[in-house]
Amino acid sequence: WAGDRAKGYASAPRRMTLAVDTDDFEYELQVGFPDKLPYPTMFDLDPIVKEEQIWLSGFRRRPSSSIMHRRNQAVFLNDVNGEKVTHAATLYENESLFGQLGEPHLYPEVSSARETLRNWRFYHEFDITKGAGLRLPQVGYRSPVLAGDGLNLAAAFQTIVEIGDSELLFAVLDEAFPECVFFCDNSNGRFQMMMHRQGINRPLESAEFSDGTLRFLCLTVALLSPRPPGFIALNEPENSLHP
Repeated sequence: WAGDRAKGYASAPRRMTLAVDTDDFEYELQVGFPDKLPYPTMFDLDPIVKEEQIWLSGFRRRPSSSIMHRRNQAVFLNDVNGEKVTHAATLYENESLFGQLGEPHLYPEVSSARETLRNWRFYHEFDITKGAGLRLPQVGYRSPVLAGDGLNLAAAFQTIVEIGDSELLFAVLDEAFPECVFFCDNSNGRFQMMMHRQGINRPLESAEFSDGTLRFLCLTVALLSPRPPGFIALNEPENSLHP
């Protein structure tokens, strides 16, 4: 928002806060503007991490329940013995601790929180334009979870067929596309979605799918993952869903 600050807040720190509350932990990240530098720079509006904290759930946000507290580039966190220690490595001020924490076995509680958030999936928008990766063959590998950009769609589809609920997968697709049969084609290790459609003598390649068909496939495969993420966010999933 580009408007003026409310009265009484003019001198308060300018911060944006992102907070997550799970069954096991609470996480909060605060970002703000960098301090004034003694030399000219064009990056004086770059956000940097001002504060970052993790608390165990079930307790109030107090020092005794904190397992990690970062202020600017200084970090205190619980080690494998439950003792609070200082993280020795210097942190980049514009990145979360999660992207810079090494040796996870030394900080199991913090590493567990990081893995929980890392496994979440945010499906904002699938690139289905002409020539996009979703419409082209991709290197196939077992994929229990659809990638955020959907590029492993064919591999994720085939993974459900082999080790997931393939019966439900085909039931959903049959209800949405009653005259079509979808399958994954493997050409020298490159996977591509294909479709047999009634009245057409050859199978259609993913490059020929309608936008709505491709979006529907992505959402179906994402929601039927054999290893579902703990959290899935779908941005406007109803957008252009049609055969």
